[in-house]
Amino acid sequence: MPKQWLVERIHAAAAEEATLLPVHATFGVRALEARPGYTQFGQRMGPWLLDRAGRLCPGAFMIAADAALGSAVSTALADGLSVMSLNIHAQFVTLDPGAADDFTVQAEARHLGPTSGFAAGEIVDGAGRLIARLSTQCGYVPIAEPPAIAVGPVRIGEEDWTAPGSPGGLAAIAERQVGARLVDRGDGRITITAESGPAVRNSRGVLQGGVLGLLAEQALTACLVRSSPALVDADTMELDVSYLRGVAAEQPDDRPVIELTARAEHAGRRFGVARATCRDAAGRLVVSAVGSRYAG
Repeated sequence: MPKQWLVERIHAAAAEEATLLPVHATFGVRALEARPGYTQFGQRMGPWLLDRAGRLCPGAFMIAADAALGSAVSTALADGLSVMSLNIHAQFVTLDPGAADDFTVQAEARHLGPTSGFAAGEIVDGAGRLIARLSTQCGYVPIAEPPAIAVGPVRIGEEDWTAPGSPGGLAAIAERQVGARLVDRGDGRITITAESGPAVRNSRGVLQGGVLGLLAEQALTACLVRSSPALVDADTMELDVSYLRGVAAEQPDDRPVIELTARAEHAGRRFGVARATCRDAAGRLVVSAVGSRYAG
């Protein structure tokens, strides 16, 4: 039987215009709807969803994308099983914020195999405009009991997003919510460091996959824009993130530092491609990602 308890928790959070996990609240992701094999999450429009050029920041949506895609598979599984993201693919068909005031991130389980499941979905704005297409493959993880999930307030509106950010030029949401900093650049390569503190972990206590997706996107975008400044005005972005290892903390209050390095493979005036890797504090590879931007 699908895990009805998770569906009911999503419904309870939606009734309070709230969310499931602290990491969702950190990024303003709220629950909207669920049934076995299908989930919806929402994000309100605001400066936290924009990059420094005023375009939509693809990485800012990755937390909600991971929540929707993963829970679409998880709600279709039997009790005793949870999921871990093996990869997420996001194809942003527009980075123009337009007149959007709200976004819906929705996903549906399309295939459940014996050891992994596949889900696909999309991001649309309040007028129904397609923003991105999404997909994931999730592996199954046995669990002894349901994880602790606390309904909490959506905190993102409490931030002062008008304050100046660091000179690194990263999106404010990455700098403020994950402590992301651009620490090195040159020879077509950039490096970003970030903190994996308690507020950005999932129910298993490891850094949420969507947060890693945000950081990968920021590294890839920064690399491409520095190699070809015209790509700051890109119309589209495609992002592939593969998850190789979880980022865990030895103690609940620890804030392990992770490091992402991106290198441009091609950075023309209209189109650019870059690759990025992420390593944990012990130097172990945890994420591999590829991203491309097209300026039309």
